[in-house]
Amino acid sequence: QNTQEGFFAIRSVFLLRGMLSTCGLEMSMVEAWESIARRALIENGHVPPSRFRLKAQKVVNRSVVSLQRRLNVGSGATLNTLDAYMSTREPTSDAPGRWPSTSSFW
Repeated sequence: QNTQEGFFAIRSVFLLRGMLSTCGLEMSMVEAWESIARRALIENGHVPPSRFRLKAQKVVNRSVVSLQRRLNVGSGATLNTLDAYMSTREPTSDAPGRWPSTSSFW
């Protein structure tokens, strides 16, 4: 379960993602905030994982998911199903970007 503070952090990320999508911009908040998060960890006495370790873990994770997709098992099967669904789905929004417009919520 999320804490009350965690909920607002997650909600803020989704709001930023929606604004970026509406403006037709694609950027990674992970890349934008990574240096800030690393600095905060160090200032509070925690040692963040090395960038090499993070890159190596990313390669391993992608390799595992790629194998699962080829074998159509686990997370790979879920991604295959999602890809098949999205390839036949009609667009629901005229908004540019990757994410659907949230203007109908307001």
